[in-house]
Amino acid sequence: MFDEFLRKNLLEKNPDQTICCHESCVGSLWESSKLCMKHFLEWTPELLEEDIDAMNELRELVHRATSERWHPQTVLTARAITMRKCGEANVPASQIVTIDLETNMHSREVLQVGIVDSKGAVVLDCLTRYSEGVTAPSVSSSSGPATWRQRQWESKVRHYTTVNGTLDAKGVVRKLRANGIDKDTIFVAWATWPLDLNYLRLWLEDEKFEDILPGDENVCMLMSEFRANFKSMLGTTCYRGRAFPLSLPVLFVVFFGNTHDLAGRNHHALYDAQQTALLMTLFEDLCRHPHERVFFKGCGATNMGSRKRQISIEESLASMSIPKRVRHH
Repeated sequence: MFDEFLRKNLLEKNPDQTICCHESCVGSLWESSKLCMKHFLEWTPELLEEDIDAMNELRELVHRATSERWHPQTVLTARAITMRKCGEANVPASQIVTIDLETNMHSREVLQVGIVDSKGAVVLDCLTRYSEGVTAPSVSSSSGPATWRQRQWESKVRHYTTVNGTLDAKGVVRKLRANGIDKDTIFVAWATWPLDLNYLRLWLEDEKFEDILPGDENVCMLMSEFRANFKSMLGTTCYRGRAFPLSLPVLFVVFFGNTHDLAGRNHHALYDAQQTALLMTLFEDLCRHPHERVFFKGCGATNMGSRKRQISIEESLASMSIPKRVRHH
């Protein structure tokens, strides 16, 4: 898990590195990271932008990868692009939404639901309240008791401020129906597996609300689309012997920069869903011929603000213990 965190956040040490890479620091490297312990613990996702070598390398790869037209890999994604028209039309939430969840590590318990429309406007942002006697099934029959860090993570999510507060299943269904979301709605997720929609649907079904949401076949797995196009253009060893990094915090900063309103605000279902909605608009644009693109400019996309909220290394590490390690692999 720790090595995965280093890799996804570009924190691995270089083969010949012996001291901290932070400016003017000569401290010893901590574990297998490229920083000393002091600067490692001070690291936040916003600092990705300050790793000039990594950012320059990644943006040069982006320039190469986007020099030609991209292509959707599934019929569902192609259909979604046609419906959304590269963000030019106001597509109702009843047709397409973006989803992200925060969930319990040891079970399929949904802690927070974030759903936005194609423009990133909030459709649903709530914490959840399960009915008495309804228990989410365990992910693994061999799962032991939750660790201290896992309990801390769940407690942290439970204290999030959300637009819709805390809702039970009936309240969630009411919000979904009010927005026209039904079994025909397309859900976009930053994932390679349709677990977000799957977990939400299973919870509602356990609460006796059936036929509310579509099946997994209606999930557009956007991460898979980016992975396939990067692979087609750059291969699987383009970035320091590995594939282009596709963790949401890294990719968002590479394309939008660390001054964007949403940069560094990951591991919160609403903000992750809003980042994914922007990346969907970006993907639509990349599927045009380069000279016809209206959203993607050069090696980056349009910046839209500078509001910041820093997330500590402890919070980022804690978040790696939740099932997003599976969804965002």
